[in-house]
Amino acid sequence: MADTMDGIMSTINRKIQLLTLVKNETEDSEQGMTRPRDVARLIRTFETQLAELHELKLRAQEAMLSSDDKPEQISKWTAEFTKGVTTFERSLDHLQEIAENMQRESEWVTMEHVENIYVN
Repeated sequence: MADTMDGIMSTINRKIQLLTLVKNETEDSEQGMTRPRDVARLIRTFETQLAELHELKLRAQEAMLSSDDKPEQISKWTAEFTKGVTTFERSLDHLQEIAENMQRESEWVTMEHVENIYVN
């Protein structure tokens, strides 16, 4: 069964709204993120939702082609879509940096603890 363009666009809009909520929640709680599992959960959420959003983009492009939209119109829509998604991808990149920093800090603390055991 082929997807209707209205249905696809409605789903895309809901995904964007969800990602906006998660992005805002992330920014509001960023200073309090001290547990790696919280950051990992947010990363998984962004990755899952972005993957689904990109799949929806392909379905929308296919629907546009099926309705004989001009390639220029599809390219313009795709560029606007990509521009809008970039904000969420930047948030994901930032969360991945936080996770990497937490990992490095954890390794440093562990190494320092081991050194203290051997020195004392």
